[in-house]
Amino acid sequence: MPSALWWLEPMRGLGFALVGLLAMAQASAGDTRLALGRQVFTEQAQPSCSLCHSLREAGASGIIGPDLDQLKPSVERVAAAVQGGVGVMPSFAASLSAEQIEAVAHYVAEMAGQ
Repeated sequence: MPSALWWLEPMRGLGFALVGLLAMAQASAGDTRLALGRQVFTEQAQPSCSLCHSLREAGASGIIGPDLDQLKPSVERVAAAVQGGVGVMPSFAASLSAEQIEAVAHYVAEMAGQ
């Protein structure tokens, strides 16, 4: 005897397809954010983060600030440092957008292994 919900059966595959598309969109957004973060780290921030900091993935070998590969800062720690400055590092709150700060924070934390 057929199930009372026989008409839903063809839609099951559609649900799996939608979940897959959502996952791909999220991965793409993450890739875009990392690309923007790398661009902020290496080019957009002035002075460039790579001038002072070491970060292997960015090809940065600065020695003024901490080696980020060793420090392994969290997203929150990077965002706070970029927004407010720390030690001799200036605040970038006036020169970078909230999106750029979020992107560089995620990039540094991800690439440094946090």
